[in-house]
Formats: sequence, C-alpha cells, structure tokens
Amino acid sequence: MTNRKRILNPKFKYQRPVLTDVLPFEVPPSFSNGGFFHFLTKHNVKIKLKGDETRVEWECGTNEVDAVISVIFGTLPQNSNNFCAKTVKHDGNDVYKRNWTIVQKWTKPFQFKISHKENDYRQLTVIHPRNQLMVADFYHRNSAQILFQCERSDFSIRRPSSVVKSTKFSDRVCITTQPIGHDAIEEAGKEYENLGSYFSYKSYSNIFKFYEHYKYHNAEKKFGKLLKLDVSKCFDSIYTHSMPWTTLSSAAVKSTKNSIKQSQTTFGGRFDNLMQCMNQGETNGIVIGPEFSRIFAEIILQGVDRKLEDKLILTNQLYHKKDYGIFRYVDDYFIFHNSNSNAEKISRHLEHLLKEVKLNLNMAKLERFERPIITNLTIAKNKVSKIFTDHLIIDEKEDAPKDGGNVIKFYSLKTRQERLIVDFKTVLVESDVKYKDLLNYALSAIERRAQKYFISYKKTPDSHQKPKQLTKSMIGILEFCFFVYAASPRVNFSVKLTRIISSMVDGLHRLNVPRDEKQQVFKYIFDNIKRES
Repeated sequence: MTNRKRILNPKFKYQRPVLTDVLPFEVPPSFSNGGFFHFLTKHNVKIKLKGDETRVEWECGTNEVDAVISVIFGTLPQNSNNFCAKTVKHDGNDVYKRNWTIVQKWTKPFQFKISHKENDYRQLTVIHPRNQLMVADFYHRNSAQILFQCERSDFSIRRPSSVVKSTKFSDRVCITTQPIGHDAIEEAGKEYENLGSYFSYKSYSNIFKFYEHYKYHNAEKKFGKLLKLDVSKCFDSIYTHSMPWTTLSSAAVKSTKNSIKQSQTTFGGRFDNLMQCMNQGETNGIVIGPEFSRIFAEIILQGVDRKLEDKLILTNQLYHKKDYGIFRYVDDYFIFHNSNSNAEKISRHLEHLLKEVKLNLNMAKLERFERPIITNLTIAKNKVSKIFTDHLIIDEKEDAPKDGGNVIKFYSLKTRQERLIVDFKTVLVESDVKYKDLLNYALSAIERRAQKYFISYKKTPDSHQKPKQLTKSMIGILEFCFFVYAASPRVNFSVKLTRIISSMVDGLHRLNVPRDEKQQVFKYIFDNIKRES
C-alpha cells in the first residue's frame, strides 16, 4: 500500500505562497518569512473581497493581535463602522472571526542590491507583508486562470503547469522520480520531499538542463543554425497595463473609457492592479525577485509568442517546427533555422511585437551559431563533468567471503581534490571561460555528486562502511568548493555553497557517522566560513 506523508497541513494551503514566492536565495541573509507565515496560519489570516472593498479577516479569542493586524494591513480604526466580529468554533473553542477594511493597498517594497556583473548590481525586492498575503489570495482565486494563460505558447520551456501537491507519496515510484540535489523550482513529473514552489514547472527548472536535453539536440539536427536573442531589461521595462492587453486585446481595452474600467475587473486587470499595489502604484517595471513576477512576465511573453507564430504564417508562410524552431526560457529566445533570411524575418517581427508591450530586444547580446552549435561554456561544462567523474570517485566493489557465502557488494569513496582544482583551472584557461560563468554549473554538479556519495555509503553493508573514507571525501569536496567560491564570491554562489554544506551536515547526521569523524568535517566548515567572512 502506498504511504503518504502530508508536507503541508491542508488548511494552510491558502497562506502557502507567503513561503514559496519569497525564496531564501532572493532575500537578504538575515530575512525569513517563517515567523510571518506562522502568524498568518495561527490566526487564519485571509484577504476577503466585499464589493469594492478589500478586507483582512482573522480569528482570535481576544483582541491581542488587533494592533498587529492594523499595522501590517493598514486598516481603519477598530471603532469604525467597518469593524465586524462574529463567534466561530475553532478546534473546539470559541474564537472571534474579525475583519477590517484595508484602506491603503499600495505599499513601498524593500529593495536591496546584489553583485550581478563585474561592475554592476542587480536590485532585488521583498514586497510588503500586506501584499504577500494579497499574492496568496490572488493565487487562491486565480490559479486555474494562471495555468490556462501559461499554456498558450509552444515556444515556452519554463512555465507553470500545475499546482504542486502538499502530499508526498513514499513508494518506489516516488524514489525513482525524486531529484538528486535541490531544484530552485519544482518540475512536473518529480516528487519532492520538502515544500517547494507553489506551481510545478514545465519543462526545465534551469537553462542548463535544456542545453543537455534531446529537444535541443533534435533542433540542431533539423536546423543547422541558431540565433540567440534576449529581451532587454525585461522586468525593469514591463508596462503593467500590458497584462490586460495580452489576456484580452489591446484594441478592446483601449477602445473606450468604459472598456478600460471594465478590464480592471478581469483576470488581467486584477493582476495588473496587484503588481501596482506592491510597487507604490508604479506601472513602468515590476518588482524583481519573487516568482509571481516571472509568472507575470511569462503570461505577457506568451501573448507575444502566439502573435509571432501567427504573424509568421500569415505574412511569410513560415511554420513552427517545419521552417524554424523557437524555444523561449523566460526572456531568452533560441531561434533555430536553416536560412539567415528567415532568421531576420523572425527577429524583425519579434522586435515589433515586443514593442507593442513596451519591451525591446537587446541587440548587444545577439549571438549567432552554426552547426556544430556549441559554445565555449558548453565545452567547459562537458570538461568539468569529466573531471568530476575522474576525481570524485565512487567505485563499486565485491567481497567474496572465504566461507563461500554470498558475495557482498560495497562502495569505495575517494576524492582527489588537488587534481580536481588544477584540472578545473585548466578548463577555464583552455575554454576561455571565467569563474563566474562556470561556477553555477560546477557547484550544482558538486552538490549532486555529494548526494551520490551518501547514497552509495548507505547502500554499503555496515560491515564494509568506512566512515573515515566518507568524511575525508567530504572534506575534499569542501576544499574544492571553498577554493572556487573564493574566486567569485557572489550571492547565488553563496546560496549554493550553503546548500552543499547543509546537505552534508544532514547526511552525516542521518547516516549516524561517528561523532569524532563528523567533527572533523564540521571543524573544516567552521574554519573556512570564518576565513571567508
């Protein structure tokens, strides 16, 4: 019989986006939404719409949280006519269900900068707690519409495909479909041990998986050339009113003053209004960081994709998958083709359609490739994959007992960290690739490899387990990680290094490795973190 384990209490499903759309690697290190989520679930705080009013509703046996609610949600005073309270049963106890009118929905987000390029920064955002709950309410009411709007384009290779379940199935199928390591977002068709993104995504959780997938290779086999295009400052440039234009039509929305007002009650209009509320009413540009901003951009770009495909058929008699092949990952376009003339037609139409929604192509990032379609970065990643296989060694061995019993299979673990570091630097020089370009892939690959060490150790019978061998291998992996991190200490690399350390600590505890052996790893981690800080 299939065993099930509830990851998230079903009654907390409403508040779930407060955790899933404000991810740890997109906020300052000292920030956590855990306490806010606990407060919301403890008092069952929700957003309620009543006519033109937006209200906040919560449950509490006393008035002890009223002041907190008032500060967070900007409500009218308690003694106003907008205050309501009624008694309800909650876990067998009488509690008051209260609701107050939210007066001002517009808020100023907290913005902070992270290192992005050599002499450039990227500004990320944490939206006000009030709007975080409004996002949760929007998902609750409109998840089906979001999924529908994200299924319109055949070009998109990263889009929401379903709402993630809050139940884990503990059976053989679950084990075979669990990913090794961690994905930033959950992929359709995989089971996850922990709570991840609100939506599961199709088809790729990161762009590197696309480069290695058969779809990419099939496109190269069918079309001998590739044109790569990038939308310039996509999130900074998006015009929020483009959402109702996309989900309805710009002509219909702009036709009369009444049409514009009526469009605000539609899905596109409500999403537009939500994005303005969290950014002080700004219509030019959306907040950068939270996942719902990517969903907002995805819906708008799906509309562009549909128009582009129709335009190419009507104007140039060019058919997708026959005369060209397009893949879009967020705001990056990959146009496979056999004719430079067709590629120019496609890019020209794309540029025109993007301008209709106030976006532009970044022609400075335009890249052209011909078969064999491979970049220096891809070459470097292939070489790195090989040196990881050569120097992060997991050998399957057999031991035949002298008494003629059953053959025992076990695993021998070893890390050649000195050669690993030297060969990694050699790859960078030979491929003309910088640390910052390769580190994301390298640390992700290291994380997956470290998990394989733990899996192999667990499969080894107790009689043949060698804890010292495991901890020595972990220290070797950490030596490589800290070395390459020191060459390019950026926020996203810090997150990946932290995840590697966290998974190692959890693995050593889970496998009951002797205390003295574990302490060697912990001491190495402590010394290096202290040195980096």
